[in-house]
Amino acid sequence: MQGNHSATTAILTDARAQFIEIENRLGARCSRSWGYILKMQNNYSEASTTLTDARDQCIRIGNRVDAAQCSHSLGNILRAQCNYSEATAILTNARAQFFEIGNHLGVTQCSQSLGDIIRSQGNYSEATTILTEARAKFIEIGDRAGAAECSESLGNILFRQRNYNEAEKHLTHTRDQCIDIGRDMCRAA
Repeated sequence: MQGNHSATTAILTDARAQFIEIENRLGARCSRSWGYILKMQNNYSEASTTLTDARDQCIRIGNRVDAAQCSHSLGNILRAQCNYSEATAILTNARAQFFEIGNHLGVTQCSQSLGDIIRSQGNYSEATTILTEARAKFIEIGDRAGAAECSESLGNILFRQRNYNEAEKHLTHTRDQCIDIGRDMCRAA
């Protein structure tokens, strides 16, 4: 996301404060959006606090989808901080929540994050299985960016395993997919 983060943050902070007073769904969404911006700015501490508050608001008002999305983001923050044990617990719980409410995209996104944790820990065989399944599910759902991100992770696994020819094929495919969907890159692996 590009643009003026500080102006957006100020607007969302003000809107969040107003909505918290009446504690409704939009207030929780403002908190969640603010948490996402803080996460993108690598302000993980404040993002975690904001997303935890947003998740709690969502739970109080019965908004299970947004609560699970907040948990997914919290798990990804912990993953970025290499806190793999806690990230795995939160992402596993979020995946179960998404499964329970029938949100296939959320289930697949959590599986992708869990596969990336396992990849980061060097368990390439298990990570390959999870990420291959996630990629297939993303393709089935129609989420080309998610499928490309999984291909990128799979290419990175092949690179780590010194299977350079196959890694190059995966990563070239990923680059082409990202360009095709209008992204310079899908994400940093």
